[in-house]
Amino acid sequence: MRRTVSQSRQQPRTPLQRDGLTWLCYGMIAVFAFLQASLAAMLPWLRDELQMSYTLAGLHLSALAFGGLLSSSFVSGLLEQRLSRPWILWGGTLTMLVSGVVLVTSPHSSGTLLSAMMIGMAGTTTLIAVQALLSERYGSRRATVLVEANTVASVAMSMVPLGLGALVLMGGNWRMVQVLPVLIVLGLVLVYRQQNIPVQEHSSTTTGAGRLPGAFWQYFLMITMGVAVEWCILGWTGTMLEEAGGMSREVAAQALSVLLVAAVFGRLATSRLSQMYSVPTLLLGAVASTTLGVALIWALPTGMASWVGVALAGAGVAQFFPLGVAGALGTVPERASLASARTTLAGSVAVLVVPSSLGWVADQVGYLSGL
Repeated sequence: MRRTVSQSRQQPRTPLQRDGLTWLCYGMIAVFAFLQASLAAMLPWLRDELQMSYTLAGLHLSALAFGGLLSSSFVSGLLEQRLSRPWILWGGTLTMLVSGVVLVTSPHSSGTLLSAMMIGMAGTTTLIAVQALLSERYGSRRATVLVEANTVASVAMSMVPLGLGALVLMGGNWRMVQVLPVLIVLGLVLVYRQQNIPVQEHSSTTTGAGRLPGAFWQYFLMITMGVAVEWCILGWTGTMLEEAGGMSREVAAQALSVLLVAAVFGRLATSRLSQMYSVPTLLLGAVASTTLGVALIWALPTGMASWVGVALAGAGVAQFFPLGVAGALGTVPERASLASARTTLAGSVAVLVVPSSLGWVADQVGYLSGL
């Protein structure tokens, strides 16, 4: 798992070539990221309109994670053995898009929960294929492109609270925020419908079950813990600023955009630093930034300090997943599909358990005491 700084400086310094396939992968990840963020950002409105408890609202994030758990556990593996990557990528993208539309049109919580699960399952299947494809394509420079892909995802996520808050403040319907992913997918179809996508090998050594090295499982544990923190911050920061900091719901939604914009700049910086420093070194910096940010939000939830805390937390916590995936895939580059599925499983488990558990505690003892 451990690499020295001098080793990381020996990476090729030739310009990184990003072709149409790379941008297509980035776009598909952006759609998944937007739909995930829109679910988290819309929870206050869904909770009010459908008369949900905190527990039921939190279960939507768990349903999203459960869909990802199904995909990373066995669905993506089954599809890898039976379908080509073009079918997996395009089919997954279109499925999560339709599920996103159903999410904002369903009149019952059962429908919104099912839609959240389908977004998680289809989006995770797409994500696993994208991560494996980029890792195979870029080899030792996978950290740079994986962080870049997640930077694009952060841009997509940051557009959700900005668009949602603006819609509500202007008297619009909050459901219209889901128009943007529809436009993104239409653009991808128009521009990249003829794009050649390499077909994966159907081999038990690359996609099947088998023992992975200890170094991989160290990254697996780090991803699990990091994603748990990330989704708690993403899913509940707005509510904390509203209830503890006294902000209006609309302003709190805008504060969440600060977290996501900070994630963009953090990942942009990391994509450059990944060409000079090792993954473990960059992860230490991410932990320090996240810890300081969370401390500020908790201790000083009002005024400028809370905004600074949100920015620091967003810049730090956004690095855990892409750096963890890059490190994990680097331990078994010849088994990219299997490793990609397992790393995504780590994130799904974290999101499945932690946000809903926090919502249940908040229902029992009150929001601030639960935190």
